[in-house]
Order: sequence, then C-alpha cells, then structure tokens
Amino acid sequence: TELDNRDYSVLKTLEIMVGDDNGDMRFEDTITRAEFTKVATMLSSYRNSIALNQKTSPFYDVPYKHWAVGYIRAGVDNGIITGYPDSTFKPDNDVLYEEALTILLKILGYGGGSDFQGSYPYSQYSLANSIDLTEGVEAELGDFLTRKQVADLLLNALDTKIKNSNLTLYSNFNVQKYEEVILL
Repeated sequence: TELDNRDYSVLKTLEIMVGDDNGDMRFEDTITRAEFTKVATMLSSYRNSIALNQKTSPFYDVPYKHWAVGYIRAGVDNGIITGYPDSTFKPDNDVLYEEALTILLKILGYGGGSDFQGSYPYSQYSLANSIDLTEGVEAELGDFLTRKQVADLLLNALDTKIKNSNLTLYSNFNVQKYEEVILL
C-alpha cells in the first residue's frame, strides 16, 4: 500500500524526528513519554520557543537538568501535555497510543469544549479516526507505541487540517505540499 512506502526523511528534514546520534530511527523500539513530548513539540507551532536551559520543572519526577525538561515545559505551558493525578510525568515510561493521540489532537487545535464527546480515551480515539490521524497505524488503545507507529502518526498529523482552518501542520514549517511533493 501507499503507507508501506512512506518517505520518513521529511521528519528528519523538518527536524521533527531525527533519530539517534547516528541518524538511526530505531523504528522497532518503543518511544518514551519524554521522547514523544520532544517530537510532538517539534511538530507544533511553538517549536522555536523551546527553552533548553530550564531552571525549573513542572513535575517533581523530571529534574530541571533532564534532557527533555524544555520540551516538557513548553508542552505544559501550551496546554498539550499533562501529567498524572499524583503530579508526576513519568518521562521514562513508554507512551500509550491514547496519550499520543490526545497530544496530537491538541496540537491540531482540538480539546476544548465539545471536541471530545464521551469518555477518555474512546472520544479521543474516535475523533482521531474521523480525521484520519490513525490511518495506517496498527495499534490498539492501551498499546505502547513503537517509533515507527509514532513516525506514521506524525506524517498523518502533518497532512491533517488544523481545526477550523484550511492549513495543515506543514504551515508551521513554512513549506507547502503539492501532490505529494514538499517544497522547502
């Protein structure tokens, strides 16, 4: 299928998901909540406002010297990241499918008022399906996501229209996509 032949290089080119120090995307590995927060903030409109030299952390289990604290702070400050009821973030836990969907939906402008009809995580999953955010992603609610599944969600999100707009998330990068060609 078309999704089997996706070009993931756009994620590297736009510096959303760049891989490890050798550029290896490690698609078979799971992705932590901290790693997902980084790629999610790099996808968002506030990607250039990440303060990497934070002196405070929004969660007591994320030390201010943690490599992802700037991304986590930006996510919290912009309303796309929340922690757990016990005021923790659990940055080293693997990200759940429903957590990733909720964050991506918030980046796309959803999450207020009547956007989520019903209970968590079913309303988020239903909305994500209805806007094709989950297209080609083989995952179930409660699953920990692999880096490949996250890359597919990120590519889907880039192509998804922002709520109440004709723009997609590509607009965050000053690029245009025409007939499967991305102009930088």
